[in-house]
Amino acid sequence: MAPKSAHGSSRQPTLTLWVSFTTKEKSTMAKKSAEPTTLEMIAAGYAKPNKTYDGKGPSMKELDNMTMIKLMAMTIEHYREHKKLFNALFIGPAGVGKTSVGFATAKSLGLQAIYLNAGNTDQENLAMPTIVSVEGENREAIAWALDRRYGEPGAKVLIIDEPGQADPGFRSAMMEIMSEGSIGGVPIRDLHAIWVFDNPSSDLNGDLTEADLAQADRAATMFVTSADTPWRHGLALTFPEWDLKPVFSVYDSLGLTPASYEILNPRVLEHIIRALTLGFNGNLGRPIMRDQYVPLYATIAPDKDIAEEVVDKIAAALGVANPPMTSRDFDRAIAMIATEEIDVIAYGNPGTGKTSRAKALLGASGVNVVYKSVPVIAKEDVNLSVVSKDGQYVDVITHREFTASDVTVGIFDEFNRGSRRTMNALLEIIQEHTSGGQELPGYKGSLMLGNLNKAGEEDMDVDDISLPAATRPDLNFILSTEDLHAMEWLVETYGEAIVPFTEWWRLDLDEHPTQRVLASPRFLERAFKLHSKGLDPALALPVLNGERVPVSLPPLYARLAGEDVISFLSIKENLDSIVERLNERLETGQEADANLHIEVYQAMINSELPTLRENEEVCVALMAALAGHHRITIMTTTRDEKWRFWDGILKQALGAK
Repeated sequence: MAPKSAHGSSRQPTLTLWVSFTTKEKSTMAKKSAEPTTLEMIAAGYAKPNKTYDGKGPSMKELDNMTMIKLMAMTIEHYREHKKLFNALFIGPAGVGKTSVGFATAKSLGLQAIYLNAGNTDQENLAMPTIVSVEGENREAIAWALDRRYGEPGAKVLIIDEPGQADPGFRSAMMEIMSEGSIGGVPIRDLHAIWVFDNPSSDLNGDLTEADLAQADRAATMFVTSADTPWRHGLALTFPEWDLKPVFSVYDSLGLTPASYEILNPRVLEHIIRALTLGFNGNLGRPIMRDQYVPLYATIAPDKDIAEEVVDKIAAALGVANPPMTSRDFDRAIAMIATEEIDVIAYGNPGTGKTSRAKALLGASGVNVVYKSVPVIAKEDVNLSVVSKDGQYVDVITHREFTASDVTVGIFDEFNRGSRRTMNALLEIIQEHTSGGQELPGYKGSLMLGNLNKAGEEDMDVDDISLPAATRPDLNFILSTEDLHAMEWLVETYGEAIVPFTEWWRLDLDEHPTQRVLASPRFLERAFKLHSKGLDPALALPVLNGERVPVSLPPLYARLAGEDVISFLSIKENLDSIVERLNERLETGQEADANLHIEVYQAMINSELPTLRENEEVCVALMAALAGHHRITIMTTTRDEKWRFWDGILKQALGAK
């Protein structure tokens, strides 16, 4: 982990004045000295029930080592003493807790925090010209109407997040705000401080907008590391029922490279803990970039990815198991979006059924679902600013689907194909559950869906996601066709008529993983519908660069023609003779037709669960006759519901014998 930022003493020379005080003045001074200091108020904000710190906030010694906290406190004290702004800019890696510390500090000090996501804010969001009547004259004039929040009474702090994502117009507007505390010459009412939080320029953080000297020279600027924020106390409040001290001890002793600690930042550590406490494999809390979970490296072994070992250590410190990933994890995660208020992202190959399954599961749960295809919408489709009807203020108007009071979940499809401005607008909703700074009363969580950068050997027209965006979701999935149960869905929807297609996909493309990607479940459904109308299934193959994608269809044609191909349906039609042949033995006691045992085993293990359940008696007969080592393989290579099904079949088969 990067060392704590160096900082010098803030002690200044003082002038001692010898004066005498009256009894009344002494009493007043005693009362003032009893009032908590700014740092004590900040510490008290973290003093809430939690198992890690016994409900105590950070000590004065801890806060004294956090220059970020002291600088925030200093900006407020400076305003209260001089009625002038003293702004602070904090630059640090994603996930170290900059923004959350800003909100927590403002709340502790009794300040209203006005949040501006710079990447989601235009000049028009701050103020707009409006027409007003000139008092005492029969004419009109133009006046500035500010965002309503800027004119409300009460002490305020303005939190500007991620100006590196802002357009040049907003960067320029920031110059007046930070120097004058006004917009278009109109003062922001009772503004105590401006805190700006930004990420440093790096390959992980994407293409950021750089400030010029005139824009940068308007704040005290500090480079922040995780050592400068009370993120441990923040995590303790996030998980109040868990003692996280052993986790923190493990985290500090991992010995990761600085770059890996930037990946395993406090926000990602929170995601891993959340995954584990919800009963998922902790690796689902790790961010995904460029089609893989981002690796972690130790200083002593910079070439070996130790991420899974790290997650196991965190699980052990937490006192929970790190369960294996299962094909039902994605379904469970969707069910928890609203109840646990989590955000989920899932990548997969095109045509595997990500969106349709998510819509079906969320629709069945009864929550209000907001679906947006990210490349189709613009930032203005999420929220925009308008002058209020009375002409006095600017109000942020959010799309009505997001403002429902009912429990609401967002599905953001093709997440890595949208514009940067649209993604920034959605990231505010995802991270803060606000839109343009406005609260979304019923919004609980988000599901983001995207394609992988590569589908087989084919490059996809998607953008690489930055680390700040990649670390937003609580749970991160790379989904296979099995995770989405697409083949099961096809059989459940179309019955045994589509089984030749699913068996071809499983059995004949078994040794051709690239062709399996190209022959997506969406293709299978399309090909089946063509075949059922007497048309060539080849018409379902997509065309790239003027040619159909290379998928071998002759084995499919053979199955559709009813040629002598071993399949579950052909076994069912000839069950008695197949079982008789399976039971035949040589004089040595070995099976007479080992190849038949292999073919039957493959047909059994590759059949879809709906088909198997419809033909339970067939499964029992085959399991009873199948060679023992194939029975063992079935039980050791299947998972979840399919394993439970075969376990019941095996017990029946052994009982029948």
